[in-house]
Amino acid sequence: GLVMRVLGEAFTAKNIIICLDNAQLFFEEGVGSIDISNVLLPILEAGNLRVILTMDDQQFLQISHRNPSLSNALNRIVVGEPEKKDTITAMQDQILTIEYKRKVIYMYQSLIEAYRLSERYIHDLAMPGRAVKLLESAANYAEGGGLVTMNSVQQAIEKTMDVKVSVASSVDDREMLLNRIHKRMINQTHAVKAVSDALRRARAGVRNQNRPIGTFLFLGPTGVGKTELAKALAEVYFGGEDNIVRLDLNEYVGLEDVSRLIADASSDPNSLTAKILKQPFSVVLLDEIEKAHPNVLTTLLQLLDEGILRDINNREVSFRDAIVI
Repeated sequence: GLVMRVLGEAFTAKNIIICLDNAQLFFEEGVGSIDISNVLLPILEAGNLRVILTMDDQQFLQISHRNPSLSNALNRIVVGEPEKKDTITAMQDQILTIEYKRKVIYMYQSLIEAYRLSERYIHDLAMPGRAVKLLESAANYAEGGGLVTMNSVQQAIEKTMDVKVSVASSVDDREMLLNRIHKRMINQTHAVKAVSDALRRARAGVRNQNRPIGTFLFLGPTGVGKTELAKALAEVYFGGEDNIVRLDLNEYVGLEDVSRLIADASSDPNSLTAKILKQPFSVVLLDEIEKAHPNVLTTLLQLLDEGILRDINNREVSFRDAIVI
C-alpha cells in the first residue's frame, strides 16, 4: 500500500526521482518478504517515472534470472571503485561533515593512512566507503586539540580489526626480540641466524612490499624443532605464540581440497584465507608440504609470489604482513 502510494504520488508529480537503495530487498521471494516487480514493471515500461535502483552485481544477476522482463526494463550502469586520487577527493568531501559532527580536525596524513590501511584490511566494503568508515572510527582516537592523525587511524584499525599495525615498526624492540629467539632455540644456531638475518633485512626495508615479510623452508626430521622455531617466531615477531596459523597439508591431498583452502569465512572459518583475514599478522606454518596435491601447491605459490590469495569469491586476501614457513 505505502509503496503504491509513493510511486503514484511521484508519477503524478512528474518532478521526483525515486531511489530504491539496496533494491534487492524489494524483489525477494518467500514468506515475510516483498516483491514489487508487478507494481514496478508497468511503471518502468511506461517510462514516465525516473527510478534508480542500487544493488551489487550478484544480486542483480539473481533477480535477472528470476525476472528477465524487469532487468530488460532497466539500464544497467556498473559503478566501479574510483582511483586513489578520486577516492582521496571523496574522503575530503566526507570529512567536512564528520569534523562538524565530531568536533575534530583531520590531518591530511590521516586520509592517506586511512586509504592505505582500509585497502589492506577492510574487505566488506568498496572504496571510498571503506576508507571513510575507517576515518569515522579514527575520530574516536583523536589526539590533543581534537586532531585526527596517522596514529589515530592506526589505533582505530587495531581496535576494530584486532590487528597490530604498529607491531612491525619499533626497531629497537624488534632487534631485542630477535635476540630472544637465539636464547629460546638451543642448538639451532644456523637456522636461527638465517631467519633473524632475513627478518632484520626486511625490517630495514630491504624487502619486496608485495610479498610476505619472510618466506622460509625448514628442512629436517621430526623432533629437531621446526615447529618450535615457528612458535618462537610468532611469539617474538608478532607478540604471542597464538599468532600462528598452522595448516597440515597432509589433509590437502585431493584436487577438491583447493576449495577448502580458499573457502569463504562464512562457510568455513578454518580455511587459510578466512584465518588470515582475521589475523593478518601471523606466522603461517604449512606443515608436511610435500604431501599436498599439486594444485594446492600451485595455489600457495600465488601467495608467495604476489603476497595475496584470492578466496572462493575472488576477493584478495593479503599475506604481506605474514611470515610464511
